[in-house]
Amino acid sequence: MIAGFTRLQVRIAIALTSIVVLMVVVQGYLAYSSLEQQEDDLVDQIVASEAHRLVDRIARGDELLATDGSPTVMTTRFRAWLLPPSPRGGWVPADDLSAQARDLHTGPLMIYEGQRVLHFLATQTPSGRLILEYDATNDEAFVEQFGLYLVASGFVIILLASAVSMGIARVVVAPLRRLAVQLSRWSPGSQPPVGGSDEETLLLEAFDAAQRRLEESHAREREFAANVRHEVRTPLSALRTDVEMLLLNHPRPAADEQRLLRMQATVDAIAADIESMHNLAYGRRSEPEPVDLATCLNDVWAGLQHRNPHGTLVLDSQLAPGDVVILDRLALMTVLRNLLRNAIDHAAPGRCVARRLPQGIAISDDGPGIDPDNLARIFDRFFSLPRSDRHEANPGGAESIGADRGLGLAIARHTALGQDWHLHATSEPGRGTTFTLDFQR
Repeated sequence: MIAGFTRLQVRIAIALTSIVVLMVVVQGYLAYSSLEQQEDDLVDQIVASEAHRLVDRIARGDELLATDGSPTVMTTRFRAWLLPPSPRGGWVPADDLSAQARDLHTGPLMIYEGQRVLHFLATQTPSGRLILEYDATNDEAFVEQFGLYLVASGFVIILLASAVSMGIARVVVAPLRRLAVQLSRWSPGSQPPVGGSDEETLLLEAFDAAQRRLEESHAREREFAANVRHEVRTPLSALRTDVEMLLLNHPRPAADEQRLLRMQATVDAIAADIESMHNLAYGRRSEPEPVDLATCLNDVWAGLQHRNPHGTLVLDSQLAPGDVVILDRLALMTVLRNLLRNAIDHAAPGRCVARRLPQGIAISDDGPGIDPDNLARIFDRFFSLPRSDRHEANPGGAESIGADRGLGLAIARHTALGQDWHLHATSEPGRGTTFTLDFQR
């Protein structure tokens, strides 16, 4: 590993440098091949143009070339052979001419002789066969020099790309390292990063520590729920028994009987809440059973009358008696209890309507409603706004979700999700809120 760099930084730098190397190699190869092809084409054009000029001059008698097979040196790069027909057939033999070029009848040819690169062109003239030679050694040397320049510049570019890639890798990995450090500090028991430790390893260790902490927290919550259930159920049972015994004594004032009935309903509600909390903590579902929706709603409403002592919120239940659904009764009561409690706390005085839907239940109130900015957050835990107990106290304002410290609707949503139900809300400020519970998601 490179000193001062982590493995993740090195891997990123290698990946970036590899991309640059591939681009440099491809571009260099294309540039070199293109120049080489252009050089060959240009030389062929020069040779063809010179051959055409010679043919015209020979036809006019302006050009005198040796006809004994020896070459005529025209420039430092051009030589020409004019081979008249031989009495024995064929052409007069050419001196100092490559065997490959000697057998060339017409057209261009390029051959390599040692360090030399020669281009030939053979054509027919009235005086015989013309073979033109062009020495392209210097031109090929220029192309090779260009190739060396490409290699050198490509090597420099790759070195620069490597340095830049290491800098980019540091910048890219820096947020990951800060995240790993923060997670390590947040998660008890994890060690902070040391030196050049790999960010990937740091993140994995930090997430493992965070997972352990969450698991321990869940274990403590389950233990707490179990302890509360164990410690509270017995005194609640005793209290309910005492209330039942008092209800058997006659006669008594009607007000006292109403208080006793309210006490009994409250005890039942507390017991149901504790059982629901226990099931939520352990992720358990009660066995589905036939539930009469109207009766379940009325039982929940009766258990909440201590929060609605003067009847400021009126429940209009439009659920038909005998409408039975197979589901978890405790879970349904938990959801309904929190929805109705929310209506009592934030929509009173007013009216609350419970309607049956094809796949569920709708609970609507005519309270002040909820602002659109807060509607998406009402199911978040601990989300709360200043409470408004009466319409006049908050005319046209947002409905408060703070009386139960922002837990009631969160518990309702969590309970619904645990049953694969869907709970959502719609609201219009000043006109009320509707909570819809669908039993099928």
